[in-house]
Amino acid sequence: MYHDEIIFDFFGVWRLFTPNVLISILLANAFPLSLLVFRFKNVVHNNYLVLAWINLLIAIGQFGFFAEKRNYGAANFMWGYNIALHLLFVLSTVEFLRWLKDYNPAAAHDKYGISVASVLFSLHLCSGLFYFGKIFSGGNYF
Repeated sequence: MYHDEIIFDFFGVWRLFTPNVLISILLANAFPLSLLVFRFKNVVHNNYLVLAWINLLIAIGQFGFFAEKRNYGAANFMWGYNIALHLLFVLSTVEFLRWLKDYNPAAAHDKYGISVASVLFSLHLCSGLFYFGKIFSGGNYF
């Protein structure tokens, strides 16, 4: 009978996939973070986004601190992070579209914030399309 144990591990499995965990987290969440910075009041009053951020923090904790002893490299605690990241991106995109709809050209803060968020969203979109193309052409997932 197959038996495995859950062990405590300080970002060990995550480091199998990246040389710098903090930078990877910041890059993966750059677009939602830009909304958090530039639309803080709107984000904290949006219960769905608040819940998505809490979900992401819990998922980072799970993936960062837990691992399977026998299947260490399988990174099965990454699933929660992947789902939380997807949920945060969908809800952040909705908030971003709301921001574009309510855009006030007279507000310099809005203009700068939308520009930064747009660039980050575009970079995420392009890297996602590149990744998708790589997978479809027979490439590896990491």
